[in-house]
Amino acid sequence: MSGTKTKILLTGASGYIGGSLLRALLSSPHAATCSIDALVRSKEHADAVKAFGLGVEPFHSDLADVDDIARVVSEYDVVIHCASAQHLRGAKAIVAGLARRVQQGKQALLIHTSGTSTLADRAAGEYLSEEIYPDTDNIYAVEKKDASYNIRAVDTFIVEAAKESGIKAFIVVPPTIYGVGAGPINRTSHQVPTLIRAALHSRKVQYVGKGASAWTHIHISDLTDLYLLLLDKALKGEATDGEHGYYFAETGERTWKQLAESLAKAMHALKLVDSDQATPFPSLKAAGDALTMGSEEFANIAFGSNSRARAVRSRKLGWKPRHSNEHFFESLPLEIEEVLKEDPAHGKGGLDLSTVC
Repeated sequence: MSGTKTKILLTGASGYIGGSLLRALLSSPHAATCSIDALVRSKEHADAVKAFGLGVEPFHSDLADVDDIARVVSEYDVVIHCASAQHLRGAKAIVAGLARRVQQGKQALLIHTSGTSTLADRAAGEYLSEEIYPDTDNIYAVEKKDASYNIRAVDTFIVEAAKESGIKAFIVVPPTIYGVGAGPINRTSHQVPTLIRAALHSRKVQYVGKGASAWTHIHISDLTDLYLLLLDKALKGEATDGEHGYYFAETGERTWKQLAESLAKAMHALKLVDSDQATPFPSLKAAGDALTMGSEEFANIAFGSNSRARAVRSRKLGWKPRHSNEHFFESLPLEIEEVLKEDPAHGKGGLDLSTVC
């Protein structure tokens, strides 16, 4: 790819991961050696990304428009896909576009964003699993055992289709992500902010079952660092792809009860909940109603399961995260403040935490 700038397409640039990664890309050495374009799903999002002043001219298309996505993708050396981990049709369109490049004798790289919910059991908070997955394990084989779950279906399709077509495919697998995002629209993640919003509504912090199950976590800036490193190594041919091209990101682990207890203390200090003690939801149905629009299954996966990942391959690649396990808990007041800014029911002006004793 020497002689001309490497063309990179980032999907999901208006989202939490994609928006943060867009800013990181444009602040990195890649900005001098690559041309970076952003794909979002609507004109409104395109306008917001443009107005954010990052110097990128975004364009919009729907992942369901297979022909359009494939046509656009075929013009790029690298696609970093942050728009959806579960949209199989969109993944097929991206692979189709990159496969055209391979047929033309051009190099084609895909960095796809998955998530460690692919490792989740259905513990409903009742126990701490002893099953721990390093990314040096054959995660593709783990997913292939039961690819009926959407996120697994997408991952395994990408691995298999990339092998067949000659695309170099890499899969980044984040766990719970925390920290305020750096993008133009969505600046919060999902799991922790959802628990905060539910607590604001009920004035109590709750957890699923016994809260005994555990997930790992990662700060958004450490995650974008991994993307940048992987991009650099992939362009140099120094990163493993395909079945063994899974890259986890984590800097620590907590049980759901530990998270709830820390949230309860932080929110009670701000007089946002009535008690500094966290309590269990009365049932999985109640958790589903409060957290996941009535889905008990999703509440179990996202807030009651075990998903214990270890980023061994990522660290061997040279990834050096900057945040500690303790930082996850220390950052909770900032997570609360960001949710308050976004929540009309509690004002958009934010909260001056420096005034709180």
